[in-house]
Amino acid sequence: WKLVRPTGFQNTARLEDVPFELYHIASDPGEKEELSATNPEVVKRLTKAYDQWFADVSTTRADNFAKANIILGKEAPAITFLTKQEWRPTEGSSWGTQGFWQLKATEDCVYTVETIFEEPVEGKLTLIVGDATYNKNIRKKELQNSFEFSEISIPAGPFKLECFIEVDGKKTAVYHIDLRKE
Repeated sequence: WKLVRPTGFQNTARLEDVPFELYHIASDPGEKEELSATNPEVVKRLTKAYDQWFADVSTTRADNFAKANIILGKEAPAITFLTKQEWRPTEGSSWGTQGFWQLKATEDCVYTVETIFEEPVEGKLTLIVGDATYNKNIRKKELQNSFEFSEISIPAGPFKLECFIEVDGKKTAVYHIDLRKE
């Protein structure tokens, strides 16, 4: 059995006015026949199991629906990968077309920041790390999709990281970032 509640993406609370749907995966792998009305006991059993699981996993932080900071520092991996799945969108829906990552350095550290775009880009490349801003002008002859900023000093504490390239006032967000300890 599969119990689902189609509430959309990124909802942070259960929407009570959206009913559960029930599918029998073995006989209906394409989920074409909704069976909750004819199997209320299965819906009740699976809802109870879900509620128990959700109560367990939603008590680990004060605000369980807030995204956690990504941790950098001595105990963090040698390379930290940042994708749009971890960022906080500032424009657009879902994962957004622009956004930033919320990070926390456990101590002062130095990283190489590799910015990777989906396709070759040109324009003014901007990397914002906390209060510091780094820029590179990418010319057409350098057309590529990956650029590095070396020896980026990151002070201990929480900070935002944002990266984009701008051409004629139009921003294109980075596809992902690799942070490598130096």
